[in-house]
Amino acid sequence: MRSLADARPWTGTTSEGRKTLAIEPVLALSSLIMVRDAARTGLGAARLPISLVSHDLAAGTLAHWGDIDAPEITLWTLYPSRRLLSAGLGVS
Repeated sequence: MRSLADARPWTGTTSEGRKTLAIEPVLALSSLIMVRDAARTGLGAARLPISLVSHDLAAGTLAHWGDIDAPEITLWTLYPSRRLLSAGLGVS
């Protein structure tokens, strides 16, 4: 995670073409869900994956300003392997 002092402008594609947006960070959070919730309250703009905000975009809770040039975000789901059921259990 970068520091607030290391903020760089966001460059991306909007419906009006290529744009660069100067940013002024006001908050650093450790989770994308917390960032989404802060944006929902109107604290400011956020760069978030569509998978996390698609329902908010459809409901009009958040607005999509454009697509930012950045590396793709990979999301992982981890769980303990000992909790897996064998393929034959629980299926009738």
